[in-house]
Amino acid sequence: MKESISANFEVGINRGVSGVLEPNSKKFKCWSPKNFHIKSHSDIYGKTHIGQPISLLNCLSHKQTQHLGGEGSNCTCDLFSHTMILGDEYVFPEKDLFDSISLVVGNPLKLFKDIKSFGYIQFPKEGLIKALNEEEHTPFFEIEKHPNIAYFNGDFEIFSQLTKLGKVTASHAYSSGIWGTAEGVHIKNNIIITIDFSSSKKLDDAFKKANLLTLFFRFIAGQGLYFKKIKLKKSGDEDFNYEVRHDYRNWGEGNSEEYFYSDPLINVVSDKFGEILKNWFDKEDRENVRNCFYSSYFSDVYSSDRLIGSANMFDIFPQHQESLKKKFDPEAKAQIDSLKLQIKLDFKSFPEIKSSLLQSVSLLERKSLKDKIIERISILKPELVGHILSFVDFDLIVKYGVKCRNYFVHGSIDKYLSPEECFHFQSFFIDVFEYICSKRISRVWLE
Repeated sequence: MKESISANFEVGINRGVSGVLEPNSKKFKCWSPKNFHIKSHSDIYGKTHIGQPISLLNCLSHKQTQHLGGEGSNCTCDLFSHTMILGDEYVFPEKDLFDSISLVVGNPLKLFKDIKSFGYIQFPKEGLIKALNEEEHTPFFEIEKHPNIAYFNGDFEIFSQLTKLGKVTASHAYSSGIWGTAEGVHIKNNIIITIDFSSSKKLDDAFKKANLLTLFFRFIAGQGLYFKKIKLKKSGDEDFNYEVRHDYRNWGEGNSEEYFYSDPLINVVSDKFGEILKNWFDKEDRENVRNCFYSSYFSDVYSSDRLIGSANMFDIFPQHQESLKKKFDPEAKAQIDSLKLQIKLDFKSFPEIKSSLLQSVSLLERKSLKDKIIERISILKPELVGHILSFVDFDLIVKYGVKCRNYFVHGSIDKYLSPEECFHFQSFFIDVFEYICSKRISRVWLE
């Protein structure tokens, strides 16, 4: 839980606006003996009770009230900022540039499964005992008493890789006591993800790049991974002197029940991970479809909207225009061309009807949503050989999954799939579409 913050702000010509931010809140309760008006989406600056500059960016206010009384008036309001930053100086988003951004992994056990940097030596060998006894500030160890030794091996860097986002590094930031106590000893650790940009970035661009990276990690870690303690390093500074208390992006939701090991899709500690990370962000044309996938995959609710979104992702996979056309034998292609010509001649005097008919014929020449999804399945089937999923009739599931999607979009009812069945099986179709999409967009790891 973060502590409360008291601050004084300058709003317009009023330099005496006071405010208090309660723990875990994003809303300052503000008041002033003089009237003040907060312009929507404005940036407001002030100093905290300890004199630290505070920047409230893209602000909104509500419950603004002016009180009149015998001894004068006062004005109160609730002030909400989309981004709140504490730092050495004020942050001006359209002017200031930043070289780096860092984030702490909130629950690293879900992502970093094979960290070998920390551990215990339960039965140290005689040589180690002898070396420890030669240290100046350690007690005398006797091997017969089976001393237990906790350690950090000094490998601060977990991985580091140049990508199109910048240089991405994961590293340990451990803390320990100087002396042991009656309560024992501790070695605590945070894992920090840092992006060092190839060139200085404005605030929004820095946030966007960091958010793309965290979405990738949340995807490969599975549900529950989150990030906290976001810090920025302004261009020319040596240290991360700017702390982001909150902003409007989704960095994952912290949950005390999520502190357990999971089974990530890939091992981020392996030697191959750097290449995987680079390849992922080399494919910039896949950003839109990935964002659509993330918004569906991280949803906690199964709904018709999620089904529609999970199916429609296959319509925006980047493809060459030629690959979107169906292949016909020459005779069928000649018949279609002849039909188009006939429509143009027969409906020349009815341009709206002519345009509608030509559009309908053109749909015959383009791959349908079902065709596109089944095409993805054919690419993935070789990877499923020997897996239990190789026996699943994905083509049949996709056929009815698209019919289910069409019911929620157009209201079209299939004689083999009733509206009741659409509601009953929508969660199943969502899982299938998301599975196919996740396998498809993750094929970049192999490319």
